[in-house]
Amino acid sequence: MKVPPAILDLESRLLPDFSEKASGPAEILFRVGSDAQYLLVSANNQAQHLLGIPRTNLGDAPVRWEELPNNLVIYLTQAFEGLSRDENIALPIFETGQPENSSLAVKVQIHRHQEQNEWYYWFFLSFSDVSPWLGLQEEVMNARKLESIGALASGVAHDFNNLIMAIQGHAEFFLMTRKKDGELTDAMERIMKACANGASLTRSLLGYARKQSLVMEVIDLIDLVQDVVALARRSYGSRYVVELDELLERPKEARQERRLLINGCYSALSHCFLNVLNNSRDAMPNGGKIRVFSAVHGTTVTVAVMDEGAGIDPRDMPRIFEPFFTTKDVGAGTGLGLPMVQGIMKQHGGRVEIKSQKNIGTEFTFTWPLYQPESEHEMDLIQPEKSDGIPLPAVGNVPRLTYIIEDDENVMSSIESLMKLNSYESKSFYNPEAVLELLKQGELPGIIMVDYTMPSMDGLAFVRKAYEIMRENSKQPFLKIVLMSGFPPEHFSEFLKEFDGIPLYLLQKPFDSKSLINILRLSPRRFLRKITSRVNMLPALRQWRKA
Repeated sequence: MKVPPAILDLESRLLPDFSEKASGPAEILFRVGSDAQYLLVSANNQAQHLLGIPRTNLGDAPVRWEELPNNLVIYLTQAFEGLSRDENIALPIFETGQPENSSLAVKVQIHRHQEQNEWYYWFFLSFSDVSPWLGLQEEVMNARKLESIGALASGVAHDFNNLIMAIQGHAEFFLMTRKKDGELTDAMERIMKACANGASLTRSLLGYARKQSLVMEVIDLIDLVQDVVALARRSYGSRYVVELDELLERPKEARQERRLLINGCYSALSHCFLNVLNNSRDAMPNGGKIRVFSAVHGTTVTVAVMDEGAGIDPRDMPRIFEPFFTTKDVGAGTGLGLPMVQGIMKQHGGRVEIKSQKNIGTEFTFTWPLYQPESEHEMDLIQPEKSDGIPLPAVGNVPRLTYIIEDDENVMSSIESLMKLNSYESKSFYNPEAVLELLKQGELPGIIMVDYTMPSMDGLAFVRKAYEIMRENSKQPFLKIVLMSGFPPEHFSEFLKEFDGIPLYLLQKPFDSKSLINILRLSPRRFLRKITSRVNMLPALRQWRKA
């Protein structure tokens, strides 16, 4: 359709006015006549670069609609449909895709002109790159989401873990005492598994939000890998084979100087490694081989886990560490496992990376900085620290009597059941003051288990008063005190520093019979290192010092 000179003259006057009000550097102008043909009559250099369209000046041959890039045609079609309903709508962000991958904000100006029976529309669109702003906005939103999740998890941890403790303790008691009843045993095992999953969910929330405290020490990655793999081999069944490379399979006495030392939290890293092994198992529902191998690169060490599973769809890879995103079936995953792993690795100054090929397999790679001792003899000079507090006699001399101080009746009953399983006599108290009176009178058990949160006196105040009484006791007997709490351990880091050299332990709810046994049997001069997915246990004393 031939355009009248008067229309071309009007177009040349409109363009500078449009450009003056433009909000972005990339500018394009469309003319639409009564024939309903959309023609690109102007596009500047920035539009050519960002949008992949030819540079066009007024007076040049216009670019026809079918000559425009496909992604731009799709976007403009939706935009013009929206503008036909409401000329004041805000246009969505335009994602350019390859090769620039830019996010462009779009502003439109419209002018309509009618002359006799002919009408014309001009659409002037300006584009500005808002990719950096959107990236910053996403970081802020993720930070707020992380903070909210951490606050939520910390708030519910105590009550939620108390609830699980009450269920788990009674379930384990029935499981251990009614083994001949197959149906009951099966039901109790299912309850125990559900409790473990519930506790793991709370820890995953805390781990993702980086609210879970880390008990840092020098550890050998070979020990950690062997412990976790042993647990996996026992629980995965014969369909799965977990292979270690030569170094990781080597027993401690055969390692000599070949150790992989890092400074890290044993329980947190164990939980991370087990989570990745479980992902590899889940990717191979019919069984398969999981290979674990290590490598040292200068001042860093890597441990990789490779499976032969279904792999990860390339479209899902960018979201794999996104909280609450999961590729598993509904009910099979929470979408918090890998974000938790990533959060804990960042706390260790390390990283976790993923490579995957569809229908071939997935490889998870953990990387940590190697531990660098301040002197070459530092590791040989580690000695137990002498206590200037209460003398510590042999464990065999300890009375097999436990005082349980707990204001939740269901939790109290659950702990009593666990003590009974371990052949310990127990006396329960709702009131901490009653136990303090018994201590003053010299009636001393072997263990006191006290809850942190109680109405009249919290566990911290009780511990301080109890040790004050025992220090005044002329006999100064050996006594373990176990502080129980559903809160994560960072709540007590400063408090535990007050009791170096004294057998005070923190046991996070929910805990099981095996975890309790480790405290009951633990020599007070040993640092307990226990891998389990259901407990976070920490002696108050960091029993290492530099000579």
